Amino acid sequence: MTSTRLLVWLCALCVCYSGTASTVQPLPSLNRILEEAVTDARPASAEIAAAIQLRAAHLVDLMRSDASAARGALLSDSTRTALRVRYPDISSSIETKGAWEGVLEYLVADDFDSGRSVQITRLRQGGGSLEVFFAGPPPSSKAGDRVVVDGAMLLRAP
Repeated sequence: MTSTRLLVWLCALCVCYSGTASTVQPLPSLNRILEEAVTDARPASAEIAAAIQLRAAHLVDLMRSDASAARGALLSDSTRTALRVRYPDISSSIETKGAWEGVLEYLVADDFDSGRSVQITRLRQGGGSLEVFFAGPPPSSKAGDRVVVDGAMLLRAP
C-alpha cells in the first residue's frame, strides 16, 4: 500500500453530537464571544464553557454540510490554546488542527424507507476511525489506500 498525501480539508468526529445545534447564535457570534473572553482575560465561567460546547455543536453541523465554510470558522491557534488551558475539562470540544494518517474507508448507508443513500468516508487509524468531510470534491483515492489528510478534528462532546 502506498502512502498518498491528500491536500484536502479534514473534519473528523470520533463520537457524534446528539441532536442538531440551535441556530440562535451562529458560529461567528460564538467565535467572537470566545475570542473576547480570552483577550479580556475574563475568569473561567460556566457561560463561556457553555458557549464552547454550543459552538462545537454548530461546527459539527457545518463540517457535515459545508466543510469549506467550516474551515473559515475555526478559532485562531492562540485562542484555541488559551481556551484549552482555561477549560481543560471540555478541551475536546475545541478543534485541533493537524495531519492524520490512516487507511481510507468508504461506506454506504441506505435508508430504504425514505429512498435515501449516503456515502460515509472514514480514515481508519489503529483501533478506531475518524469520519472525514472534504472541502471540495472527494479525492480520487480508493478504499484501502493509505493517505495523509490535513485539516481540523473535533473529537467529541463532553
